[in-house]
Amino acid sequence: MSATDRFLRQATRGLWGQKRREVQLELRGAIEDKVYRHQLCGLSSQDAERAALRDLGRPGAIARDLSRVHSAPAALRGALALGVAGLLSLQAAAQVGTVQAILDPRMAPACTLEELYVQLVPGATAATAQRLQATPAGRAQVQASVLGRVSPEHAAYLRRTLAGPGGEAALADACRQSKGPRYAANLLRLSDVYAALRAAGVTVTPLQDERQVALTFAGESPAQVLDLSYQTQQVGTETYVNGAALVYALKQSVTVPMHLTGLRNPVLTVGPAKLQLGSPETPVLATDLYARVMYDLLAPHLPGQPGTTLAVTPATLTPDPAGHHLRVQAPDGNLYATLSNAWLVQPSAASPRLYSLAVSSVEHGLLPAPLAQGQDIGFERVVSTLPELLFATQQGQRALLVYRLSGTDLHELTFTPVPAAQLRVNTAP
Repeated sequence: MSATDRFLRQATRGLWGQKRREVQLELRGAIEDKVYRHQLCGLSSQDAERAALRDLGRPGAIARDLSRVHSAPAALRGALALGVAGLLSLQAAAQVGTVQAILDPRMAPACTLEELYVQLVPGATAATAQRLQATPAGRAQVQASVLGRVSPEHAAYLRRTLAGPGGEAALADACRQSKGPRYAANLLRLSDVYAALRAAGVTVTPLQDERQVALTFAGESPAQVLDLSYQTQQVGTETYVNGAALVYALKQSVTVPMHLTGLRNPVLTVGPAKLQLGSPETPVLATDLYARVMYDLLAPHLPGQPGTTLAVTPATLTPDPAGHHLRVQAPDGNLYATLSNAWLVQPSAASPRLYSLAVSSVEHGLLPAPLAQGQDIGFERVVSTLPELLFATQQGQRALLVYRLSGTDLHELTFTPVPAAQLRVNTAP
């Protein structure tokens, strides 16, 4: 029996015969409509069904309302039925606030002098670069600023390309043909976040400014302070907050349950509020949001000696088709974290210790992993425990540790090491 069928059975207790069949049909239509709306927001069919049933509330409460409708006198039945139908209709509308997202301009591929200028010059904006490019003196200033801030080798390449056939257009074309991975959107429009919270009945009270607010949830401790003072940036006329930083700050600040539903353009549930993060044009990946929570859980377990760093590797929208994978025995969509020492492991004991953390989901039984071979990058072996990984680092060996993530509430997310014997390197997915 499906989750929807169980819900319908419980929600129509107290009704019999044709009446029960008619009500179940009406309820099923409302559920299917809501499932469809959630799928438009990027959820899988299973996640959409779970979200739809959760939004409709407890089936027992619906059963009581429906029982009142069908046991009332005829004169009142129409009015009561209208009230129940109105409730279901409102619930089926999927009150999910949309939060617009963009990629941090500093992470976007910089293929023109304007784009390089914005990335390299502190305080520079696209509008400033465009205004400078409008005059010969301004163009010279942009070029000089860029060339003075890149490595000598890169500067020499830029000069040769700019002086050759096609000039800046040829430079941009060559860059775009060889550009690296494309990252998901990681900045969320702050005004949309607050609008979605307020629409769900959460009181949002600015303190010093919009970057620090007090949140009040019904039935919870008042004035839970959300401080985003160092996590926002201005892009044009809008204020944006890093999505992973927002999830982490909410987790640290609020006492209501928090859930992420879906992997691409996930719905973030914060108590009564539902925030649809991203859009098909600028997608947000849930794995990037989980990675920040995982960082908070894992960092205390790494040695606190000087030179030890844990870095989060963002997921990409364009995975390397030739990249290596690990074969795991788990359903698609399950989340795993990989912890690697591969990037800066050197034989010298005095070298920096950089551990790279990434969160990925299983697809077709495969989990993305760093290259399994290579002189400069990749891992030599899979280990089963964190002490094994730390020992491999001391020995100058590149190793990989895999964790299984579990938990529906972000407050209670847990991670468990996966024994190396349960993983197999798959070089040709």
